[in-house]
Amino acid sequence: AVVSTQSTGTMTMLYLLLLVATATATSPLRSILASPTETLKLYKDFKSAQHLTYAGSEDGLRFRLFQRSARFVADLNERKDLTATFGLNFFSTLTSAERGTYLGLNVTGRAPHQVK
Repeated sequence: AVVSTQSTGTMTMLYLLLLVATATATSPLRSILASPTETLKLYKDFKSAQHLTYAGSEDGLRFRLFQRSARFVADLNERKDLTATFGLNFFSTLTSAERGTYLGLNVTGRAPHQVK
């Protein structure tokens, strides 16, 4: 079979474009985070899905925590050495201290405030 040099050149160019596209691909979450409007929409949708409501300045704090968590998730999902897929969850709007209350092992079978 005879392959024209034009066809070979076209295939080489296509291959190079695919390599560049793969190397510079960003996660869908990263694309959302690039837009303040889309990030706020994602936050509102997240709060609705999680049945969360915050008043006034607390909502601002929770939004900043959410943004930080979303950037962390996007960073993890863009790593090539990890095979897991990460996402936003219940912990995405919690402070470090609040998250800490969910850590540890409770072998009593009771809620922490009931343990004596």
